[in-house]
Amino acid sequence: MKIRTGFVSNSSSSSYVCYVCGEAETVYDGNLSESGLMECEEGHVFCDSHALEYVPEKKVFTFEEKKRMVLERACENLGFGENQVEAWERFNAKPDEEIEKMWEEEDWEEYDEELEGEDIRCCPICQMTEYNTDEALHFLMLDNGLSKKDLLENMKASFSTYQDMANHLKANPLRT
Repeated sequence: MKIRTGFVSNSSSSSYVCYVCGEAETVYDGNLSESGLMECEEGHVFCDSHALEYVPEKKVFTFEEKKRMVLERACENLGFGENQVEAWERFNAKPDEEIEKMWEEEDWEEYDEELEGEDIRCCPICQMTEYNTDEALHFLMLDNGLSKKDLLENMKASFSTYQDMANHLKANPLRT
């Protein structure tokens, strides 16, 4: 049986394998969230159940930031030209209370952080609470100065057959 990690595709659907638990999920129409999966910015695919909790913080703006944003939005609505310059000067002359009121009447949602699957703060691999087996093997080989050839030679020296090695690994599971 072949085991594939990451993205696997055929003509009718796509399959993804969780980097944490190894479970495979079929994804239709490219919608990972409907299949209970997430993918971070680094490309790590993992089950929703493995996602780390992240509570986004609302950005707190100073009055000067609020004023600048209100003025920019008001001027954007007018387009370019003399009208925009005049509007900037007119809005800039308004009392602080009026600017604050204009701030409260606007929808500033695009400036708030949102929890998204692509956010690496939710990824157990990026936050190093879990690891990807391929990357862990790469790290261990580098850390121990082993090439792929060295690793294979060590495996051959320790076991006469693949089945002997597989039995040894099964009898000695990884410690958590």
